[in-house]
Amino acid sequence: MQAAIALLILWASAGAAEPLPPSPGLVAGVRRVEPPAFARWPALVDPDEPVAAVLAIALPLTQAAPEASVSWHWPGEPAVAVPLAGAGAQLQAMVRVPKAAGQHTLRVQLGEAAYDLPLRMVPASEPWPHAALRAGCPVDAAGAPVLLVTPRATAMQDRRWAWLRPRPRRPEGRPLLVGDPLAAWGRTAWEGLAAEQRALAPERSITAATLVALAQLPTPLPRTIVWSPGNAPLADGDWDPSESRLMLALSARLRALQAAPRLVLALPPWPLSEAARALAEQRRRTLAAVARSSGWRIIDLARAAGPPESAQRVGERAYAPYPVGAAQDRMRALLAGALADDD
Repeated sequence: MQAAIALLILWASAGAAEPLPPSPGLVAGVRRVEPPAFARWPALVDPDEPVAAVLAIALPLTQAAPEASVSWHWPGEPAVAVPLAGAGAQLQAMVRVPKAAGQHTLRVQLGEAAYDLPLRMVPASEPWPHAALRAGCPVDAAGAPVLLVTPRATAMQDRRWAWLRPRPRRPEGRPLLVGDPLAAWGRTAWEGLAAEQRALAPERSITAATLVALAQLPTPLPRTIVWSPGNAPLADGDWDPSESRLMLALSARLRALQAAPRLVLALPPWPLSEAARALAEQRRRTLAAVARSSGWRIIDLARAAGPPESAQRVGERAYAPYPVGAAQDRMRALLAGALADDD
């Protein structure tokens, strides 16, 4: 026993001669700084309108000097510099996107480090490089942001000169349904329909997801393509009018492929919320106007389903996200008619 105590005293005396490491709470932390990156960008752009993307830059916890700044520029353009004083841990800035289509690189200078951020602007008539979504925005296979440059609606000019151009033939491939399948109560409005179905999650970014879904068109090309935008873009009490440009983009791509499938816009049923219904009316008008001006046919699922208070009701004060039962059957029948081969 005495030997054990002596050994313990000897060990304690030897250890006391070595300084203890500092407490982790007294050591300044070093945060891992992510490289600058584009955080958000529009999926569909008009070449005649100014467009901006959101640039996110993570900053070190400690600035080297009060006058330190971060700057960025496109090749051949003057740099934009922003002071870092008071910027906090992250800086977000709007960056004007070039108007010309092509491969672009934004040079970001953060202290001594320089970063090159790629960005692709692709004419809608050319092959679409969309491979996936990042934060709800489309990227190519290398992860670079992709902006699709859409033409303006020129239906009047197209009709005026159509007789001078050979008319593209309607393809013979299987019809294609793409977008929101309007799922409710364990079923969808697409159930049992004779078409290839590319069903997308009903999220706010469903239009960008549709671009990814249509980047690889079936072979042979579909005889009919039906786009179902659904109501998810209204979920946050707002909507993006540029989503209607998807119809212009797809029309331009098919013209470049010398194909003329029947293109159908399936206007969604009315949302249950009264607050969302006014926004839905504005959105439906915009979508329908662009559809008419670009040669798309329109089917109105809201008219087929009827009032949402009855179409979505599943019980006492209980409602599904989309129409159910007989209302869902009527929407399905309308979609089946749009997919039919008779002209």
